Amino acid sequence: MRERLIYWLERLAESDRQAGGRGTINSDEQFDQILDFFDDTGVLDDPARALGYVLRSEGEVEAMRSLSVACNAVLDLPESSLMSITATGEWREFVRESRRALNALDEDSSSRG
Repeated sequence: MRERLIYWLERLAESDRQAGGRGTINSDEQFDQILDFFDDTGVLDDPARALGYVLRSEGEVEAMRSLSVACNAVLDLPESSLMSITATGEWREFVRESRRALNALDEDSSSRG
């Protein structure tokens, strides 16, 4: 489960570095898969509950809380297609928070050896 979280965070974190701001997230369907993953794991709904299961530290929990706020801002947008969503400041913040969350997971993994 943690590996899948890292996989999706990597896709999101890369998305502002490629054409159109979407990067490796190249379809509405793929974006829906990411949202489904977050929903199924509950990692954004209640990050503290994921501690010890998917998340390993309070730093990771805090990063997921910030990502949750950014994700909700994207979901609250009136835009419906990925192309229109990726043109917004909310999307750019979601990408930044995804990168921050990925870094938090990487830091924790590195500190464990």
